[in-house]
Amino acid sequence: MPTRMGLEKKFRGLGIDFTKPGFCDSPEFQAVERNNPVFLKSYAEYVQTLEPSAEYLDHARIVVRDTAEFLYNELVADGRKGACVDISGVVLRFLERQGIWCHVVCGGVRVEFPAESGIRTRRFYPLMHRDNNAFTGHAWIYAPPFKIVDVSISLQPYSKDEQRYFHGYTLTEHWEEPTAPIGVRDLLENELVEDHVRRFRRMPTMEDISPNQRQFLREFPAHRLVKDGLSFTYIPVKISAPELPLEQLLHPTLSGRRPMQVFSEFENRA
Repeated sequence: MPTRMGLEKKFRGLGIDFTKPGFCDSPEFQAVERNNPVFLKSYAEYVQTLEPSAEYLDHARIVVRDTAEFLYNELVADGRKGACVDISGVVLRFLERQGIWCHVVCGGVRVEFPAESGIRTRRFYPLMHRDNNAFTGHAWIYAPPFKIVDVSISLQPYSKDEQRYFHGYTLTEHWEEPTAPIGVRDLLENELVEDHVRRFRRMPTMEDISPNQRQFLREFPAHRLVKDGLSFTYIPVKISAPELPLEQLLHPTLSGRRPMQVFSEFENRA
């Protein structure tokens, strides 16, 4: 990953003001991104190489936790399942409005249940067949000091037996190396594997993953955390960001309210 100083030199040379959270929305940044769609990765790299002060980190802990709890409760009240991409975009916009550095991560998650449960490992596959319209397997937020801010992992369409292990939202400042290496079965959904077998008459390997994707996996490695007796392995595969500002976001509606309406209520709480 590039150094912070190296990134600042690049941004400065492109006329990009990098002093405030959300600068990837600036016209100067987006002008570069139009010709280089992976340029958004540079914004994520900058957020990850920042060295915030202790005062900032203490403040961020309070703001991020408060925001995550509020939006988690709103998502529960709405009752929608599988809203990870939309709600991550809203979390991002809420945090940026409060001066917090953050970015969206899209990828996969490997969820391993306690052995005594008898429940098979659940995977959210990030690389999907061309007929699958889903944007990604899962989405979450990186917001220092939190490595993972995930308000929707427990609000997915689980079976009844699976659901009883999931509780609340996830915030963690620490992670571990995965207990098992990331392989194609963590990345490719079943339909994509089946398509590969039909075309090439063999199972896919990591060598069948594009070089650019493999490079991204090296730069943003997978990481593991344990919560409520479950082992979660988060596997980043790309960086994303909502295209619209908070005022223009239409989704997700939470109990019939658009994100900006929800933010106004968040700001004006007693």
